[in-house]
Amino acid sequence: MPAPPESTHAKLMILGTFHFDDAGLDGYKPKYKIDLMSSERQREVVDLLKSLARFRPNKIAVEWPVEHQTALDTEFVKYLAGSEAAIGLNEIYQVGFRLARRLGHQRVYAIDAPERRLLSRPSTEELIQRAKSSGQDELIERGTKWLQWFDELDAWEDELKTRQTLLEHLRLLNRPDYQRFQLGRYLVAQFEVGGGGDYTGPDWRTGWYNRNLRIFSNLLRLRTQSADRILVIIGAGHVPLLLQMAQSAPEFDSVPALSVLGGK
Repeated sequence: MPAPPESTHAKLMILGTFHFDDAGLDGYKPKYKIDLMSSERQREVVDLLKSLARFRPNKIAVEWPVEHQTALDTEFVKYLAGSEAAIGLNEIYQVGFRLARRLGHQRVYAIDAPERRLLSRPSTEELIQRAKSSGQDELIERGTKWLQWFDELDAWEDELKTRQTLLEHLRLLNRPDYQRFQLGRYLVAQFEVGGGGDYTGPDWRTGWYNRNLRIFSNLLRLRTQSADRILVIIGAGHVPLLLQMAQSAPEFDSVPALSVLGGK
């Protein structure tokens, strides 16, 4: 086997999280909120920051559109000049900004990207009709059951966060067995629609894969030296695909989030 070229071999940790202050942009709309500003939850945030600091990141990347890096820079400068009580409630501020200040960073990095699909998004009715025309009546029944199960999983996870500490809940979201479910939701029901050379289902799903490929390309561009230790804070649904890339990319060493969060 030939020796690989010299490269900047950086450490990369990907932390999957729920959205602390959910904007309702995902398919599942949370029904439960946590009072992040309560004294108890703020102590949990401090515990989380202590755990993440053990990774010693020199760059922190967050789920913010990369084309709006200037706006993120402005927000971070405002945060550095003000008090913690004045910042937003979501994980970008409560974890990304607070950890960056704790570690003396001068910048937080945007890595999010819009998706690009091969097909425009068909309606549920259109997908059902395509399945029927392909002789996939059985898929309609089976796919519906899977979608209902994933909805129940989302609802269970949504309620569970009210009964767990932040560290406990993030340990769950970053467990390999649980991350399998995160990707599995994209590989049932609509995904199978088509057949006989018709790839309506998988072509429709390409947007999600494309978005994560774009995010990972942004991460690669953050890597500038072998000493880089990059922490990514991002919605847990992204983690399975990003981890697959991180574990294969020859210029990254992937470090499990559980190595600092604890748990197995």
